[in-house]
Amino acid sequence: MYIDFTDGVLAEIPVNSINGVGIECPDVDVSAWQDAIRSALVDTGACTITLTGPFDSSAIVAASGSAAAPTTSGSHTVLKALVGLNTPLAFGVCFGMRQYYVTGEPAFGLNFSAGLSGFLVKSYLPNPDAGTYTASLVVFGKIAPSWLDAIPSS
Repeated sequence: MYIDFTDGVLAEIPVNSINGVGIECPDVDVSAWQDAIRSALVDTGACTITLTGPFDSSAIVAASGSAAAPTTSGSHTVLKALVGLNTPLAFGVCFGMRQYYVTGEPAFGLNFSAGLSGFLVKSYLPNPDAGTYTASLVVFGKIAPSWLDAIPSS
């Protein structure tokens, strides 16, 4: 997982599980009583991503952005400063297919847009007893996250 930790510089953070990658659009019922079947329109989408991973206080390392094994930053070191910060951040979840991620494989997120759109860290909850964390991220701004098929740009 990539996240902007300062002025467009990305860090890679290890995750154990990711829930909610993608956009969910609720539907709005627009059918009339006499219609034979329910009719709907798609409403504005939403995106909340929940992550879990190892609780780690290693130093922050700038993302390599390559297919090599990542040098990960400490989840605690990065996330503790971002939770509750109302500054949109570049963010991406990159999926390597039976290998470390390479460009062209699925990647979901938002590129750095100078504070106009991005993700906010809504919650960061470490569980020191289990050695894990849970974090929740939400979208801020007018630009919707998408399938980038590349590491997010910073």
